Amino acid sequence: MAVTIRPAEPADRHQLNAMLDSDPDPLWLAQGHRFHRFPGTTDPDPPAGSITMAAVEDGTVIGLGTARTNAVHPGRINTAIEVRPERRREGIGSALLRCLLDARHRLRAPRLPLSGKVRTGSGAAGFAAANGARVYQHCPAPVGDPRSAAMACWFADRDDADAGAVSSLDELPDRLVAQYFRELYLWVHEDWSPADVAALAAISDAAAAECDRRLSSLVRVGGRAAAVVFAFRTDTDLELVCETLRRDQPDGRRLLARGVARTLQVAAASGVTRVEFDGHTSDPHLAALLADIPLPERHPLDLVEIP
Repeated sequence: MAVTIRPAEPADRHQLNAMLDSDPDPLWLAQGHRFHRFPGTTDPDPPAGSITMAAVEDGTVIGLGTARTNAVHPGRINTAIEVRPERRREGIGSALLRCLLDARHRLRAPRLPLSGKVRTGSGAAGFAAANGARVYQHCPAPVGDPRSAAMACWFADRDDADAGAVSSLDELPDRLVAQYFRELYLWVHEDWSPADVAALAAISDAAAAECDRRLSSLVRVGGRAAAVVFAFRTDTDLELVCETLRRDQPDGRRLLARGVARTLQVAAASGVTRVEFDGHTSDPHLAALLADIPLPERHPLDLVEIP
């Protein structure tokens, strides 16, 4: 039977999980697999600027592709493509990709690149490269156990009271926590994926509501906020988003280390066994600091785009 590609329909929803590997990557589950939308089902209605296409053979959905404009990063279109494991390497994913590229005019963004996240060296990364993708950012995603002996030694070496005053975010108002997240996010992304300030407001408010404020840390110098560590609990670990609040923060690496050390110490005392850092190789203070922390695992990913 011939494979046809058409807009996704409500009845396609029950075949969604057939696209998954037997042991799917949690990142893909959270940010790729759940990206698809099926109008008329219990899913939220597709937002404006969203298209989901299905590759179908003899009534069976064998692949799905979704493209959605990105309000926070308006220079790219977020994309997720997946194919049933037993039907991969037959050109189905590439056909869905071509369909989404051709459909960009329906999103009123005919010249914006399609973008996505792929694990470095994975089959998805190979698929992206074979279809002309370029890597525009790399995320090392190091992982460690804050209770380890090596980490305890690192804590001791960072017990530096002169490197700013450090505290949790417990006593801060929501408005200020959201402001710190917004300030960090804006400058970290400004050179390679500028963020829309208005759209970022909702993301910042959500970060303020969702972060574990007791485990998160703020470093002040002369009473002024200088570096922040946001700690987010996930199903399996603690995820940290951290940097200084200004690119040109003097002594930025040392100040950031002070905040990270506090968060890791409190996490260890709270029984956390796995911490992952969410950052980029272009983050000047964090990238340098991560080379110094005993983090034995890495689960790197690449941010890719196809023009």
